Amino acid sequence: MSEQPEIEIAPMAESDVESASLFANNNFRDSLAIFYNDEGVEQFHDSVSDMAISERMHQHSNFFLVRSEGRLVGFFELYRIRHIELLLLERGFANERTVARIVEFIRAFVDEREFDHHMAIYAAPVGYPLFRQLGFTATGEEQVYCGGICSLMKLTW
Repeated sequence: MSEQPEIEIAPMAESDVESASLFANNNFRDSLAIFYNDEGVEQFHDSVSDMAISERMHQHSNFFLVRSEGRLVGFFELYRIRHIELLLLERGFANERTVARIVEFIRAFVDEREFDHHMAIYAAPVGYPLFRQLGFTATGEEQVYCGGICSLMKLTW
């Protein structure tokens, strides 16, 4: 098995919104939609429309692209700096190595801007084991959030 190529993480520009939206919709359909009810699927698609992403970019969210060999393989949204609102990766990159690199990136981002060092994510069931391996702990019972099954997980350092 060949080694996974390196990833690059960079802030998303307004010119990237359309490709990020298309990536999000395709990735969601292929990997996360099974965890959402019909209302949640509709709500998700509305939340990753070009206009919705662009609007959040100009409010309280920071978006970042994940590329490998120049190709978009993921992106994530940080809401109010510490909350991972959205984290989507191509299947081949949805692994501990890539997510650990993203978590390291977010930790550095938080460290530069905040005094309290913690982050949170509403993780889908498929992500629970991976986030636990990276030190996140579930803060409560599994729940339905924005129409999808998830668990709030936090990491403090």
